[in-house]
Amino acid sequence: MLEKTNVPIKTDVYQKVATAVGKQHVAEFLENLALSVISVALPYKENWPTDTELAQAYQAMAADEEREKEACEWTEALVGDVSLDDNHEVR
Repeated sequence: MLEKTNVPIKTDVYQKVATAVGKQHVAEFLENLALSVISVALPYKENWPTDTELAQAYQAMAADEEREKEACEWTEALVGDVSLDDNHEVR
């Protein structure tokens, strides 16, 4: 049995897929791609945290002032890694 669905996809991506596999095989290609991703991810799903567990973990990390300080220092150091030219564009 088939389910008909509409999946928005960027035009350039569609064109690349259609060129690679042929327009008549785009749906089959995307179906096989989805199945391959699911087959890899599914065994790990039982270990995924619930939304509540994830929220609690983020709250615990945010409450850790030393960790937050280190994270801020790290992200601020990243800003220094980017050099801008006179037009404020990355060199």
